[in-house]
Amino acid sequence: MSRILQDNGYDEFNNKLIITEKPLVNWLQKEDLNEIPQTTEESNIPTPPIPKPTSPNDLPPTESNKLIVSSNPISNLNINLNGKAFVPSSKFPTRPSFPTNIHLQFSTYWKQVGTAVIVGEQVYIKEISYTNGMSTTKSETLSAEVGVAYGALSAKITATVGHSVTISNETTITDTYNINVSKGTTTVYVLWQLVEEYLFVDSNGQPINWSGNIFPGGLIGLPVTFPNEPKLNQSNTVYSDRTDFKS
Repeated sequence: MSRILQDNGYDEFNNKLIITEKPLVNWLQKEDLNEIPQTTEESNIPTPPIPKPTSPNDLPPTESNKLIVSSNPISNLNINLNGKAFVPSSKFPTRPSFPTNIHLQFSTYWKQVGTAVIVGEQVYIKEISYTNGMSTTKSETLSAEVGVAYGALSAKITATVGHSVTISNETTITDTYNINVSKGTTTVYVLWQLVEEYLFVDSNGQPINWSGNIFPGGLIGLPVTFPNEPKLNQSNTVYSDRTDFKS
């Protein structure tokens, strides 16, 4: 089941809202909230602000700004040999030399997976489908690059980035949302999904872009590459956001 961030009350002593994560089924009969989560609840991963509309005719951008959560050193990476296999970058000489001091940069951002502009008075029902997890191709490539079996990928990435993450198989989730809009109100409704991005960078934060040759037998070089592109894990954290305007 997908999950949705939802208010669970008000802490008067500390003057703050208490945000908890609850199953979607418990939310369907409740009003949406406007509090924007600053972290995910289960793993305490920082998240960037969610863009807000300024008028009923002004939908926010499809993605929020990106927040770099961490950038930690990682070693013993594997490179792609002739597009057919991965070999340790340190096992054989390469030309040019494979970069050193590589970091795994972990970032988060929100992306829209459903929007609606609703003029009250009405109860608007919307079915939204979105993709959860990481594609098989990307997760297998990431596993090969960091040198672990596919089933151990989450543990390896968690240890490297310093936050508890779960990389799962890509699936499609479909949920139904009820949005209650009162008379004289226009509601801009957006369902946001948190995306986790993993990218190999140098110590200055620049993406690694490398290709060359490896020399396993001495004189004859074989082509090798490091197919470094952002690996996106579409998390199971979604946030239901509404902004009300007087009609």
